[in-house]
Amino acid sequence: MSGKGFFMTAGGILFFIAMMGFSGVAATSPNVDNKIQTKAPVPLNAKGYDYSFKGKSDPFKPFMETDLSVIQKKKEEALKRQKAAALKKEGPISPLQKADITHFQLVGIAIDENAKTAIVEDKTAKKHYPVFVGTYIGLHGGRVAEILADRLIVEEISKSDDNKKKQVKRIEVFLHKEQP
Repeated sequence: MSGKGFFMTAGGILFFIAMMGFSGVAATSPNVDNKIQTKAPVPLNAKGYDYSFKGKSDPFKPFMETDLSVIQKKKEEALKRQKAAALKKEGPISPLQKADITHFQLVGIAIDENAKTAIVEDKTAKKHYPVFVGTYIGLHGGRVAEILADRLIVEEISKSDDNKKKQVKRIEVFLHKEQP
């Protein structure tokens, strides 16, 4: 095989025909059908399967809202919900808010340069609680306004009959009952 390539020899030709297989040779004969059989295409809505979009998010909807008017409306709705939640009174949070102010007795006051603290006792449960300025106390949303040397001043905000005016009711709780 000195100058001739492998495919140019008779052995190369036979090898090439063997690699191609006999189907290529048989397909060229006039008696053989050249039709290729394929499967019929499956329709998109095949029987037994139907895709439902119910309860699924739209994949083409953007994650962030880009329309400024919709963003503004959502902000206003969130603000309204916050205001409604602030106005809506939820149940008592602390033991001091579970009873009326008259159920508590002032038993001690500690005044320091930096802070003022009062100790009140629940008359029925015989438990003591520390009270600071701003602590909520009583059933009517009372708040400690001042702590003086001999008394505790609680402010309750009550609405008038027509619900337009708010009145502040100041309740004084004395350290000793003898004082007016």
